[in-house]
Amino acid sequence: MKPRARAIARSRAARPARPGALPPRVLALAAVLAAGLVLVPGTPWAADPAQEAPAAKSRSATPAGGRAPRVSDQPATSARARAAGAPDTPAPDRHGPGSDAPGRRAVTTAAVTRGEATSPAVAAAGGLPDEPTPNLPPAALVAQALRANPGLRAADKQIPVAQAQRAARVAGDYEWTLLLGGQHRQVNPDVGGDQRFAEWNTDLQRQVRLPGKAALDEELGGLGVEQAERRRAESAHELARDLLKTWFAWLKAEAAVAQWQAEAGLLGKQAQALSRRQQLGDAARLETVQGDAALAQAEAQLAQAQGRRDQAAEDLRRRYPEIPLEAPGTIAPPPALAGDEADWITALVDHNHALGLAQAEGRQARVGVKRAASDRWPDPTFGLHLASERDGEETIVGAYVIVNLPGEARRAKADAALAEAEAAHAREAAAVQRVTAEAAGLYQTAVAARRSWQSAQAAAGRLAQAADMTARAYQLGEGQLEDLLTARRLANEAALGARLSQLEALEAHYRLRLDAHRLWDFVPGG
Repeated sequence: MKPRARAIARSRAARPARPGALPPRVLALAAVLAAGLVLVPGTPWAADPAQEAPAAKSRSATPAGGRAPRVSDQPATSARARAAGAPDTPAPDRHGPGSDAPGRRAVTTAAVTRGEATSPAVAAAGGLPDEPTPNLPPAALVAQALRANPGLRAADKQIPVAQAQRAARVAGDYEWTLLLGGQHRQVNPDVGGDQRFAEWNTDLQRQVRLPGKAALDEELGGLGVEQAERRRAESAHELARDLLKTWFAWLKAEAAVAQWQAEAGLLGKQAQALSRRQQLGDAARLETVQGDAALAQAEAQLAQAQGRRDQAAEDLRRRYPEIPLEAPGTIAPPPALAGDEADWITALVDHNHALGLAQAEGRQARVGVKRAASDRWPDPTFGLHLASERDGEETIVGAYVIVNLPGEARRAKADAALAEAEAAHAREAAAVQRVTAEAAGLYQTAVAARRSWQSAQAAAGRLAQAADMTARAYQLGEGQLEDLLTARRLANEAALGARLSQLEALEAHYRLRLDAHRLWDFVPGG
């Protein structure tokens, strides 16, 4: 038996037993169970007080002098830390002196969760109430970052190109043609001398567009401008999607670093306590080795998490330099979706840029069929002729019409336009099918992500309770260090999984709102 366990047993044996009292071992186990039912706030896997308001009243009380402590302000200590003999000191700051991120932009932790709201006009248009946007960068900076992106600027430049092409279609290729000619006439009569005359001629002609073709050309030019605007809108929307994805990739990496920093700090205090107890002869060498090994594993995981965090931060900084790397103080709970599935699918389909582009291409193809059919009748050319012959003795003035006789080429072009319209119609139908399926999948993903977070949060709470009970049992000499380390590892993994599930649920929620144009709907053409 270990020295600490023998001392506890001797102290228990020295106590006088009351008649009818329970055995000391039973009382100790009951105390362990009672202590384990309380989840000490401030541990790496402690839930957000805003999310656990009813349970928080039974766990702890608000300090007499002020507000309830925030998760980031609470000390990272618990019954497990006290069992290891660690003092009650706050957890190390995520970006303090212990952070090994050289050359990375400084990250400032916000005191409260920031949030911006979508435009009331946009919310009213969508038929849903205005919703906040916690854990997102400020909307003004997002708009600035998207507008400054080179890809979106390139899409912007395509609109003047389409407008110029529309003007060219409206004007047509029907230009005036001027022909000038000169000649020298020599006459050799049978009687008399040779005669020489200077002569000239000129033609002015222009092809005329038949009635109805000009209106079709103007309509085709307008549809070309519409397609350019829709492509710009699609580029803006894809850019906003990428920004949202990159932002949450950095937030997830930040959450992992925070979790492993807290766990490494707790295991470090435990390792120091075990080393001190070994020096005093109260702990075996094996426990010290086990504690050091657990600390080394946590530090290795922390180093990997910091590497992923730095990579994600650098990616975000270089691609969107206007977005500051400010980690929120807390992670907001993913809200429930307002409205039913049919409302969301309708909004997603109505605002899908790819579907709108396919529909615009279909309309352009149908107008193109009419234009190709009208070209089966060639446009006539009208001209004027003026000539002077025999040194001005004769003046010739005339008019003429040139009409091309249609052939098989014009018929083949009309048939090709009709086939292209049918293909565009099929592509439009395929786009509707694909977009509808994607919309339903996006809604289900958001709903399932929130349920997954709730389950992960419940599992993390249960495993945290088990870890606290194991820590209390170890403190009372009723458990082994190996059991404590295993319970703590499982609780830490569950807490990390709950954090990441919470961020993934938030990301899925915002992605749904973004595709429905209920988030960041301020980009030109977006």
